Amino acid sequence: MLNILRRVLKKNKETYLITSIEDLSHVKDCFKSENIFCIDTEFDWRTTYFPKLSTLQLGFSKKIFIFDCLSFNPSNFLKRYMEDSSHLKILHSVRSDATVIKNCLGLKINNVFDIQIAEKEISEEGIKNYASIVGDYFSVNLDKDQTNSNWLKRPLTSEQLKYAFDDVDFLIEIYLVQRKILSKKNILNKIFHLSQEEAEIGNEDLKITRFNKRKNKMKKKEKEVFLWRENLAIKRNVPPNYIIKENKISYLCKLSPNDKDLKKKVIKITGDSYLSDEFIEKFYSK
Repeated sequence: MLNILRRVLKKNKETYLITSIEDLSHVKDCFKSENIFCIDTEFDWRTTYFPKLSTLQLGFSKKIFIFDCLSFNPSNFLKRYMEDSSHLKILHSVRSDATVIKNCLGLKINNVFDIQIAEKEISEEGIKNYASIVGDYFSVNLDKDQTNSNWLKRPLTSEQLKYAFDDVDFLIEIYLVQRKILSKKNILNKIFHLSQEEAEIGNEDLKITRFNKRKNKMKKKEKEVFLWRENLAIKRNVPPNYIIKENKISYLCKLSPNDKDLKKKVIKITGDSYLSDEFIEKFYSK
């Protein structure tokens, strides 16, 4: 059953908690009548390789929808709207949300505008977080206390729902103001281009993104060890540093296969005898 949250949140926009496929008709109506919407996600990414998506928020001019992604998977419904070029998507820090959406829902987002990138060009003050930009434009102090709350626990609290609402509530309004400023500066197309570039990085497979970020700083063997570690982390769905700390990769690559204490040294790094045997077999067997 569709849950309207206006009374809980005390907001003037109609806000809905979407918990099943049966609730999607209201969302579809918005997609049909509007060609701009905004996106944000809440997730947990502390003890796993892949993020765990809690909620996906979509904001339109008069309605906001909070998808409970632990209750159902909305990817089939959202695919055409996320990936099409007829709807403009407004986000803050698009790479982050694109990464979560790609790895949790299998969707790529296209035709985007990142207010963080835009604000960097406008203010010339460097990267700003969402709360800072909202404060600058609306003199509103957003409560960010729920950032590190347990987003995987149900039911979501009223404080969490308000936080999720706030994270999309101002995006379209900020975009409309920024668009005018950027047009006058004749750099609007530049921001669209930079925003899509960031989205494309997020749209990549996570392993590729992580490797591309580091590959120019690694030697051949370090790259091989890095990718081996990534594959193990993916298989176990744990952070790669749970396998081997990143700052230890170069040390491992310098070990000699003839070192009589080779296994002892590898175990000291990995803390795992079985993993050490696998590492030595792959990289140091004669």
